[in-house]
This record gives sequence, C-alpha cells and structure tokens, in this order.
Amino acid sequence: MTHIPEITLFNWFPLSHVGGIEVYLSELVASLSGEFKINYVFGGPISHNIISENVTTLSFPWLSRNATIPASIIAQSLESSLIRNSDLFIIHNPNVFQTPVISTLLDILCSYNTPVCGHVHNIGAEYITANLILNRFTHIFTCSEFMRTTLLNTTSLTINDITVLPYLIGLPTAADLDTHLLQSPSFHILQPTRFCNWKGSHLSLEACVDLLDSGLDIVFHHAGLFDPTPKWDPRWSRELLLRVQNYMKVGKIFFFKYNSVDTYKTMSAYDLILHPTIGESVWGDPNPIALQQAVLINSQCIGTNSGNIPNILDNTQHYIVAGTNVTALRESIKWFCTNGIRDLKINYDSSLYNTLYNAHKLHVETYAKLI
Repeated sequence: MTHIPEITLFNWFPLSHVGGIEVYLSELVASLSGEFKINYVFGGPISHNIISENVTTLSFPWLSRNATIPASIIAQSLESSLIRNSDLFIIHNPNVFQTPVISTLLDILCSYNTPVCGHVHNIGAEYITANLILNRFTHIFTCSEFMRTTLLNTTSLTINDITVLPYLIGLPTAADLDTHLLQSPSFHILQPTRFCNWKGSHLSLEACVDLLDSGLDIVFHHAGLFDPTPKWDPRWSRELLLRVQNYMKVGKIFFFKYNSVDTYKTMSAYDLILHPTIGESVWGDPNPIALQQAVLINSQCIGTNSGNIPNILDNTQHYIVAGTNVTALRESIKWFCTNGIRDLKINYDSSLYNTLYNAHKLHVETYAKLI
C-alpha cells in the first residue's frame, strides 16, 4: 500500500470562512488533501472529527491563544492523538501563543525527529516572542516578500531560513462577474474587512458620512456585522456613531455579515472597494486576501500604505493613500465617484493571477522536499 505523507497543521481557531486568514487555511487544507493526509489541530473543546478521507480535525484547549496549560497536559494530548506519526508539522503564527505553551509544544515535536516548520502570517508586538522561538524551527514560511523582509529586520533569521508561499485563494470565474447586483443609480462602496480600528473602519465611515453630508450620492456597506454599536471602539467619537446611525436609517450606510465563499460575486456588485488598514512598518497588513480578490476581478480599489498593500495595488484601477489620512481617503473616494470607470474582468495576465494560479504546485513541492 502506497504511503500517503501526513502533515499536521496547528492553529488557534477552527476551519471556517469568517475572515481572510481563515479562508486561506481552509483553502490550504482542501487543496493539500489531494496529495497529503492532513491533521488540522486547533484550540477549543476536545474533539476529533474526520471531515473527509484525508482530513482530520482535532481540538485541544491548550492551543487557544491565551492558554497557559501544564506541559504534562500538552504531552499527553499529543501522545494520545497519534499525530506523532506525521511526516511534517506546521504551526501557524507560533509567535502569538503564550511562550510556555509554544516552547513546550516545540520541545515535544522536535523530540519526534520530524521537520517542524512555522508559518508566520504577521508579526507585531509579539516580535520578542518570535525572536525566542523562530530559530528552533526547521524552516519558516511566510505569505509575502513584505513579511519576509519584516522577519529579516525584526528577528535573527536569515534569508535562507524563510520561504515565501503565496496564499491559496480560489480563483474567479466568468460566472462570478455576470451581474451587477445592486441596481440603483447610487455609487456603491464596500469595505470587506473586519470592523475594527486596525482595519480603518472609522476612517471609511468618517469619509463616507462627510461625502454624504456634501450631497454625494453614495451607499456604503461594511462587512462583518449587523450593528456597529456594540463594537464601537472607545477611540472613535460618539458623534461619528450618531452620524452613521442617522444614515443607516435612510439606507445610505449598511452593515452585513460577509460570506467570503461568495466573495467575487459580492465584490462584483460594487463600484469601489475600500481597505484602509492603518498599521505600518512591522504592524502593517501582511497580505490582505480580500484586496487580492478585488484585484483579481479588476475592481476599483483604495488601500493604504500599510504592509504589503502597495505591492498588491499596482495599476490605475487602484489608489493608495497614507494610513490614518481621512482627508486623502475622502478625496480619493470622491475622485472615483466622479471619474472612475467600472471595468470588471478577470486579470488573467496579472502577476498576482499567475502567482496564485501556481500556488498549489509551489506548496506541494515545498512540503514534499521537507518530508
């Protein structure tokens, strides 16, 4: 019987299609299950679930981001789960776990004499933890050249320690672009991100209410939730909340639960995509998936100079503004409202499309070399 190589992937949340990185990990597991047996291990109540012939999910409470569990419990969990027979271990964002937990996990996995790799999606204030642990891995994967440069600048890793593996993202088809779902004369704007300060939600809202106050005929939709009030950040003014609620009452600002499974069809309904992340330097947006998806269908986009965003937005359909500059964001939105040209199509010839088209092959070849 032919041996199917086995990969165990550790992460702190279950497989889902809630946000960008969840989409990537779901695509990764689904894509690799054709060539490998996959164990997906995440934080939460203890459970064991086989979701397809080659994919098994396991859940352990100590994999939660803030867990502090005795080493003996971690060892017992790993021994009893049979994952020690894996040919490759990959830990997603190991730098975000509590240091005692990740150190114990590494001690145990390294004792199996099996390659243990880290996938560093992003790095922020926990870069000190990263310095303590990343050199212990067989190899490090990351998602973009921006992140590789960030790791080289903030840790003691060398360029030979890090391989850039692009996200596995489902590519669009012509059927995703066959309709404009929002039939009205207004200019429709979408922010397909989580509702939070880091993603610049308050900047989009302030820019849009200013434009609405000026009489511009726009409609703004923010993904991620139904009601912003419980999630309203104390750093944002209550006056802005009241202005937003007033425009919600007259159908000019909407909040809705975003289904990333239908991303391309959803995005194709809008005239403009906003992604105003405010973090810069090592706290920049490492490789936002929603923005990549917008570029793949040639949507008009506005992003900020955060992280890898300028490398994604590379043509005249897109515009880059400085993070936290609400005036520049407002004027950019206004420019697209009056001068933009809606030209949806699949960017088959773009470097991004070609990179993502070949991503599956690159992942498989990279993991196979380590096994």
